[in-house]
Amino acid sequence: MSRTTPRVDPVTTGIVTVVVIVLVLVGVVVSGLPGGPPIPVPWSHHVELRAQLADADSLAPHASVEIAGVKVGEVVGIESRDGAALAVMNVDSQFADVHRDATVMLRPHGFFGPKFLEIAPGTASAPALGGGDVIPERQTVLPVDLDQILHALGAPERASLQTALVQLGQAAAGRGDDVNHLVASARTLTSRLLDPVQALDAVGSNLGDMLVQNEAFNADFAQVPLDQLVAGTDRTLAAFAANSDHLQSLLTHADSTLTTLDAALSQRGGDLHAVLDQAPGVIDRLNQFNDLLGAFGANLRGLQPGQPVDATPGIISAIENIRSAFAASDPCSKNPTQPCSPGDQRQHYVRVEVFGLLPNIPIPCSVLPAGPLSTLPCTAAATSTPLGEDTLSLLLGA
Repeated sequence: MSRTTPRVDPVTTGIVTVVVIVLVLVGVVVSGLPGGPPIPVPWSHHVELRAQLADADSLAPHASVEIAGVKVGEVVGIESRDGAALAVMNVDSQFADVHRDATVMLRPHGFFGPKFLEIAPGTASAPALGGGDVIPERQTVLPVDLDQILHALGAPERASLQTALVQLGQAAAGRGDDVNHLVASARTLTSRLLDPVQALDAVGSNLGDMLVQNEAFNADFAQVPLDQLVAGTDRTLAAFAANSDHLQSLLTHADSTLTTLDAALSQRGGDLHAVLDQAPGVIDRLNQFNDLLGAFGANLRGLQPGQPVDATPGIISAIENIRSAFAASDPCSKNPTQPCSPGDQRQHYVRVEVFGLLPNIPIPCSVLPAGPLSTLPCTAAATSTPLGEDTLSLLLGA
């Protein structure tokens, strides 16, 4: 019995083929041809940035441009300008937040892979780069390749390196145990050095501050006029040298004076000892005297118990009365018969206030002196009063 194989519908096959071709074309448009530049599409936007390199170092067009390991664009051209290489980059606009302090590093993919450019975007506080801006050469970093190191070594250096390797191999032959012991010792040393290194890391910020302060000190010290200080020191030393005889005489007399003082003190050591012994007692008596003065002041101000009256206003008033009594004066023209002071051309007199007399008993006129006091109310008759005339005359200055 024969079986018939179902035929494939040509319409279905054609539809599937068209769909596959469309998907491949879309992938090519989006990602570009392998090994070639991306195909520009209307909705794609790029920002052109440029980096000045001291040496392009095998950097080829269409090389990758990366930020933090992510491809954000490619090198579209390399130009020569002013003796340096100028790499032109197209960076996707969504990754084009690159600032003026950005750094461009030329690196290889792997050990011997193709070169690419890696961008460190910089800090947000710096202005942003726009289309066509150039990152200067001082902000670019070039790698050091192995072939550069080998080319830097001349024939003598390569021969010396070869000899050193051969000698090292001969010395290490049959010494595997020693090498193992050395490695184990290095591991132990590393573990012991871990704590000191961590301690240094903990004070790293303080060390940084110290270095900054030291740099500031060096900057300030650099501005110090050392030449003037040296010149001033030289003049000072010259003045000392010019007066060396006087300085020597001064030192000689100082030595003799100190010797005499030492001899005098050594002979009066007992007296000094006695004075020092009496010093505590003298200090105690001074403290007692100070306490008495304090108590006297407290009594005058009414601060002591049982003495509530402050006597200081009365004392001040009495002093003011005495001052005002001697301050009285009249112009010389008021009484020409009285002497006149040649200093201020005034007649000075003592103002006397009579108080404390018994009421209704006038002052006898016989005790009043001539002058302003003679106008006081008095009586011509001698009246017997408790206050004697002699005493009143003495008080009035008669």
